[in-house]
Amino acid sequence: MLSRLFGGSSSTAGDKVQVVDASQIRRWWEADGIMLIDVRERDEYAAEAIAGSINLPLSTFDPAQMPTPPEGKR
Repeated sequence: MLSRLFGGSSSTAGDKVQVVDASQIRRWWEADGIMLIDVRERDEYAAEAIAGSINLPLSTFDPAQMPTPPEGKR
């Protein structure tokens, strides 16, 4: 999952990986076009987080529990 976000290879045949830079992610975020998942631990997230992001700590991360992006979001 994380390798897909950062341009690594995907283990699923047919998946398309799109590498984007931070400025593109910022434009999508400002246009309300993405759902941002923060994988830091809960205490780190509680100390400082981007408003509107979703905290799914990596230590307990389960891809099956990934929320589905709302209509119009990536």
